[in-house]
Amino acid sequence: MSPVLWILLAATGATVALLFDRRQKSKVLSLDEWAEQQNRPLIREVELSLLSEVEPLSLLAPVFGIERFLPARAESEAALFLVHCGRGHQQETLVLGVLAAPSWLAHLRIVPRTVSDVPAHLGYVEQESPALPSSYRVESFAELDAGLLAALSGALPFAGEPIRIELRPSRILVAVRGQDGDAAALVSESCQALLSILLSWRSGSE
Repeated sequence: MSPVLWILLAATGATVALLFDRRQKSKVLSLDEWAEQQNRPLIREVELSLLSEVEPLSLLAPVFGIERFLPARAESEAALFLVHCGRGHQQETLVLGVLAAPSWLAHLRIVPRTVSDVPAHLGYVEQESPALPSSYRVESFAELDAGLLAALSGALPFAGEPIRIELRPSRILVAVRGQDGDAAALVSESCQALLSILLSWRSGSE
């Protein structure tokens, strides 16, 4: 095949991919309606670099696309991202929430035991966690306070859609599979619940 035809094919493929991406971002989702009801700003054209401040993400498989971004209106509110992550046939769409938090937070992640797509190279080690629902596992860099785990268990649903949690100094991250308003509401509520639980635990342990 001549070089000209190769160039034409490549250009056509790139154009199709661009049009598909624009169609995906322009379609109306129930998340958009939820954002309007909550008076939340919503941005459709989002670059992956927007997540650079919170990378690496230990609670998700590699993110390859951001379909929606709902900026936080205040430091006390979680910013929300509708992300596509994973590789090959194991791709999924999740709502990710990022909330500002105290700097004394330890590094840890809590994920459903069925989850196997989180990064394994970051140094997290599974810890004993009898206080958590048996459907979850907790991983960290060091042994965790039993009282902290008992407190965190209150933010984990025993039924319904499981959530993923990552704590790190100055950040609370929560992710839920889905792309609708219910997923966004659950992520927002879980971020706030976690912050409240952590502040109460810290106050009681001092």
